[in-house]
Amino acid sequence: MAVKATAASQSVLDESILEDLLQLGGQPFIRDLVRSFAEDSRRAILETERALITQDYGLWHDQLHMLKGGASDVGAFRLAQLCVEAENIKPFEITTETARVRLDVVRAGLDEAQAALTTYLDRKQSVQQS
Repeated sequence: MAVKATAASQSVLDESILEDLLQLGGQPFIRDLVRSFAEDSRRAILETERALITQDYGLWHDQLHMLKGGASDVGAFRLAQLCVEAENIKPFEITTETARVRLDVVRAGLDEAQAALTTYLDRKQSVQQS
């Protein structure tokens, strides 16, 4: 999925994506998807950090690309856009403060997305129990 808008103009979570998935797979599917996203994104951030430390541009790019895809899958389009912005650094920039700043911004965007996903799941759970 192409991500075109700037991160600042994106909402944290497009719940319509999750609603569509809920209709297809039900609540257990959504919970599993969000749990898998949390695990995969944690690994991707750790690997991106390792790429920064070892100045491995290929790993940097691959991990951010993977995180972008996962974010898009769960409707976290702001995070996806932040990943695009970090992905787009030039190979020589991996040795500069620019890369560290981009990673910090992605990490903050991930925290924000995960909080929004948790809120969504909690709200759906409380509605189901009502």
